[in-house]
Amino acid sequence: MVNQEVTKSNEAQPTGLNTPQNSEQGTSRRNLISGLAGTSAVVLSLANRPALASSCSMSGFMSVNPSLDINAPSSCDAWSPGAWKNAWLKRNSNSNGGGDLSINSADGWGTAQVSGITTLRSLFTGTLQRIDGANPESYTCSNNGTFIQALEGTNDITKHASAALLNALFVQKYLGADKLSWMQSYISPADVISSYLLYDATATGAFNGAPLQYVTSSGTVVKSTDMTEEDYLKFFKMLASHDNEWEWDQ
Repeated sequence: MVNQEVTKSNEAQPTGLNTPQNSEQGTSRRNLISGLAGTSAVVLSLANRPALASSCSMSGFMSVNPSLDINAPSSCDAWSPGAWKNAWLKRNSNSNGGGDLSINSADGWGTAQVSGITTLRSLFTGTLQRIDGANPESYTCSNNGTFIQALEGTNDITKHASAALLNALFVQKYLGADKLSWMQSYISPADVISSYLLYDATATGAFNGAPLQYVTSSGTVVKSTDMTEEDYLKFFKMLASHDNEWEWDQ
């Protein structure tokens, strides 16, 4: 596989992303996912909200009923970037600032097995595939910063994707039976990573600017041509935010 690592020190800029001005679909709401690992192929439109409030997994996002107009599921109201940031600052300060992030004795950062000074590039790495059918190629995100820098940063997509990955890792490694509602069928770390890599690779013009897709053994999960910068922001905010503004129909 060809390693398409990008070594830019700054956060990805959305130069290669679809916008309402340069997308063929104009200002209409766009399809987020054209296929799904482990399920039959379905299309999720941003005009629809999840019909199953019990799942914050990729399949949960796919489970929509176009005839319904319901609120975004509270089960996706997971720990936010601010919650993770405050918990890290409290762990590293003698002050009373910050906040706890734990379930019983399971500490958020400790259970996720990630440090605030862990680099994004050490975890946001994987494979993407060109839409033209070429073999999967390795890719590592362009951001050289750490998780705490991302959580404190100004790029809202990177900030919420980082919190979403921390949430996913916590859920994956949490051994208790008393899971919070948002932890039930939460999205996998692999899906968070690959979705962010798709954004980052498109934004930085990696792979010579070729259209890309996230593909699993079950088929295509999402294509870069179906996504705008706003779509990525809404997706990751749904996974790591308490802000009800960011619902699928916005």
